[in-house]
Amino acid sequence: MSDPKEIYLEPVCAKCGDQGGDRQWCADDVWGGDPCDGCGGGMAAIKYILPPKVRTLKQNRLYWKWVGEVVTAISEYTGYEKDEVHNHFKSCFLPGKHVEIGGRSSRYNTTTTLTTQEMSAYSDRIYRFAKIDVGVELTEPPEPDFEERYAQPNA
Repeated sequence: MSDPKEIYLEPVCAKCGDQGGDRQWCADDVWGGDPCDGCGGGMAAIKYILPPKVRTLKQNRLYWKWVGEVVTAISEYTGYEKDEVHNHFKSCFLPGKHVEIGGRSSRYNTTTTLTTQEMSAYSDRIYRFAKIDVGVELTEPPEPDFEERYAQPNA
């Protein structure tokens, strides 16, 4: 998972609660340690941690469309269905989480908790694999740099 983002709001005096003006925010704590104009107490920026955005429904729909397109292309020869291809992709292209219960261990992979950035990277790996290794042309999302990102490497 990617790290959550932090933002800082204009400081509040720890002693009197004075905000010192209109609310502003920035990526760094540029106000830390300034004295309060009202009481002379120490001002401290309010730090908010913004959780990373979980994959979008659009990303998930495209992913499952791609899984279906791979299944359509290979199922006649392999007999594999959507869940089998999905599990294969997770096993090959996602880092697993180690789970141990009662002395037995396993590796657990899920796309459910991926951030938008992680889902994008996962989808990129699947697109390249399907196009280059399996020879399946997947539906291309409408992105301006899509063609350049997936150009076949020079042999």
